[in-house]
Amino acid sequence: NTAQGCQYGNYCGGGYQAMIGKLDYIQGMGFDAVWISPVVANTDCGYHGYWAEDLFAMNPHFGTEEDLVALSDALHSRGMFLMVDVVYNHMGPADDKSQLKPFDADFYYHQNCQIDYSSQDSIEE
Repeated sequence: NTAQGCQYGNYCGGGYQAMIGKLDYIQGMGFDAVWISPVVANTDCGYHGYWAEDLFAMNPHFGTEEDLVALSDALHSRGMFLMVDVVYNHMGPADDKSQLKPFDADFYYHQNCQIDYSSQDSIEE
């Protein structure tokens, strides 16, 4: 939430174990797949999963590796599918890149550019 310093909110809701407990409901609505957020550890306020901090670590807000395997097993035992959103083309915001893994130095990143969305030329540059 914004009280924690997160402009757009923070984590709310359950993790993989909670999802397992809702599979009857989900399947009962006619769904045959569940699409989950990226599983990697995120920077602060990265509740959406797209601000990766460590591509080699699980996001503890969602559960453990074992919990993820249990969700996959539970879905497959019902004939359902698990879709995992994977985003490896960018990392989360960090003033100090040394905290990001494995891309922990400035040379891994392009220069930040300002885009004037009211100017077509600026958008196309």
